[in-house]
Amino acid sequence: MAGQRPPMAVMVAGAEGGLGTSLVTALVGETVAAASPGPTVLVDQGGSPWGALTRRLLGQRGGLPANYAQSLLHQGIPAPQVLGSAPTSSAGAAVVADTAGYTPLREVFRLAQTLCGGLVVDAGRVDAHLTAQLDDLHPVVVLVGRAGLVGAG
Repeated sequence: MAGQRPPMAVMVAGAEGGLGTSLVTALVGETVAAASPGPTVLVDQGGSPWGALTRRLLGQRGGLPANYAQSLLHQGIPAPQVLGSAPTSSAGAAVVADTAGYTPLREVFRLAQTLCGGLVVDAGRVDAHLTAQLDDLHPVVVLVGRAGLVGAG
């Protein structure tokens, strides 16, 4: 992971709430951040009103609001400067909060458009919005399921 490569995109999703997507996202994201010399961005799009991923990684501090990051990028602020304003996890990943899940991930992915690093997203429940974003990023998709749940695996 420490060698030069394009940024990695990973989306973690589940068939229903409460399956542990935030935990898996935190673990994968911290691993990518610790092993990559480039910037890693963790995005909470899980849809929980309490921001499970951001609270797990930052405690009571909130992540950088995704709509604000998108606005800064549209104003021409360089991605490294936008990332510099984001709270970071213990492994140095920038944490972005988008609990409503409406910010297009291709916009957030611009923050990680350097060699190495990546984007790791807690996408919450698999739905049409998630599948539409897959075409934009061609990410690695991690599906979190529960034994006995139809479609889990």
